[in-house]
Amino acid sequence: MITLRIACALLVASAASGCSKEKLNELVDQAKETATSVASDVSSEVKSATEEAVAKVEATTQQVAETAGDVSGIGDTTGKGMMTLDSPTQFAASYVQLIAINPGRPAVLKISSSKDGDDETFPAFLLQANLSTAGDLNALAGQTVSARLFAQKEAGGTIWFSPEDQPVPVTIAVEQGKVTARIENASVMSSSSSQETAVSGTFECVLHP
Repeated sequence: MITLRIACALLVASAASGCSKEKLNELVDQAKETATSVASDVSSEVKSATEEAVAKVEATTQQVAETAGDVSGIGDTTGKGMMTLDSPTQFAASYVQLIAINPGRPAVLKISSSKDGDDETFPAFLLQANLSTAGDLNALAGQTVSARLFAQKEAGGTIWFSPEDQPVPVTIAVEQGKVTARIENASVMSSSSSQETAVSGTFECVLHP
């Protein structure tokens, strides 16, 4: 539409040399009106295109922000873990719980991918340590405890476990209310073979609700 109007204006200007003064003035006025209309259309279309581009940028920015928010939030409410068995294995949740059976008696430290048996998903793991004294999680900061380990990648699949007389060392770190458990330089047995398998892992835990 804009290109067509510009062409018309040029045709008016080129024909002006063979016209009377009155006709020339009329053609000039028409050319001015056409130029004004073209400028108005250009301004409107540029404004519309700019607004559309800004809207697209804002929508893209919002989408990126939401995606970043989703990514940064992974594991914040459920914890997460990674363990190297026969291959690196990711765990979607990691809950820590200090169970005191009786006041003043030794407690049990439990770290698991499941809050309870009803919500178990795979891969799954359980770390359980009998502590020598009662206390709270903050008191375990910097300590290494001996724990039984059980892990299974899929339902009905191979179970990796530490025998009762061969627990794995688990180092506990507590920083700003966040509990991290690490396994290093340990080995486990496999239900599918009699061979020992080296194991290591890191678990970023949330408190059991």
